Amino acid sequence: MEKEVNIQNETPLTAEGCHPAVTATYITCPEDTDADRKTRAAEEGNVSFVTDITNGTVLGFDKFVYENVSMILLEIRGEFDGSVRVSHTPRGRRAAGEAIFQLRKDSWTCELIPVEGMSGVRPLYFIFSGTGHLDLKQFGFIRV
Repeated sequence: MEKEVNIQNETPLTAEGCHPAVTATYITCPEDTDADRKTRAAEEGNVSFVTDITNGTVLGFDKFVYENVSMILLEIRGEFDGSVRVSHTPRGRRAAGEAIFQLRKDSWTCELIPVEGMSGVRPLYFIFSGTGHLDLKQFGFIRV
């Protein structure tokens, strides 16, 4: 399933602070994903997040202005063994960083992804590979 939402900011956002995952403008998940497990926006109480992220899911975000970004923070939960690549393209051919982790959390936790070569004005993509599923509440930028 591919879902592209063409809501583009006229002015790129500064790559700093935290941003809600539900602001994704590009979402894909594998064709063979169970209909009840499709990647989608969800809400619990007053907390919005992207749920049922599985192997092959790609989340993309509008353009950011990058300057001295050294790490990306992900606030996640779920059961997932695998990796997350950070890239400026949805295929992740030139990944700026990657983190491998085993997650077994029912509560929100933070994972850091060291990145290099993130400069200029470009979109941001997270490419997920592994087994299990996870939820993404927000992501953030950490500067040098």
